[in-house]
Order: sequence, then structure tokens, then C-alpha cells
Amino acid sequence: MKAVVIPRATTVNTHPYPTAGQIIRAMSATVTIAGQTPTTSTRREVITYDGTATAKVVVTQNGTTQNCTLPLPHGHLTCQ
Repeated sequence: MKAVVIPRATTVNTHPYPTAGQIIRAMSATVTIAGQTPTTSTRREVITYDGTATAKVVVTQNGTTQNCTLPLPHGHLTCQ
């Protein structure tokens, strides 16, 4: 996490979401099936909060990058 700002809950805003900062997640998994070469898969997600109700998400999976958006607070990820 990098400088993530989450406002305090209030009676008006009972479910606040981040208004600034970034969250970065990186994952790697290796699968080995008996008698075969190991296969590695990687994924990196960078979620950027900019004060709007939509977070920007960059997903890089096995070298392929997608630019996505995530409506806050409980939306579904949409990628181009």
C-alpha cells in the first residue's frame, strides 16, 4: 500500500472507500504435474484511488496488461 487514505465513517457516509493512494498486489504460482515441466503464472494488480467514485486498476497477467475500472464502493471490475 502506498499513501492510502480512507475517510472515517460518518452517519452520512457509513461505508467509506479510499480516496487517495495505491494498493499493489503481486502473485506468482508454479504448478508441477508429475513428469512434466513446471508452469509458472504471474499476476500484478495496481489499484489507484484518485478521489472519484471509480478506482483505476491495471492488471498484468503473464506479461499481458489490461486497463480496468472499479466502481466504488461495491462495483464489478470492467476491463477494456
